[in-house]
Amino acid sequence: MRQILIIDDHPTVAKMIQRNLEKSGFDVVTSSDPFAAVEMVKNQDIDLVIVDHMMPGMNGLEALAHIKEQSDDPPPVMMMTAFSSLQLAVMFVRRGGADFIERHNLYALKQ
Repeated sequence: MRQILIIDDHPTVAKMIQRNLEKSGFDVVTSSDPFAAVEMVKNQDIDLVIVDHMMPGMNGLEALAHIKEQSDDPPPVMMMTAFSSLQLAVMFVRRGGADFIERHNLYALKQ
């Protein structure tokens, strides 16, 4: 089963997305601490990371950099944000991010 890690400093948001993805058959873990989440990627078999951009201590771009530094074959990282801009999306993808999605689109995930 594919394992997805959701990194978001708002646990209720992460749980809502988790429930929707689990309905589609994914194994989902969440972390509200981006530093702990980066360690999870290093120590667990994570197939996809979905990271919020605006978090205290480490933003989504920084989390992407840390995840990519840890492995020769890091999992794909998607960024979600409620504060999207074309400039941020381009910067994220140029730095190796897999995709960029506005947070409200993740709320609507269905089976």
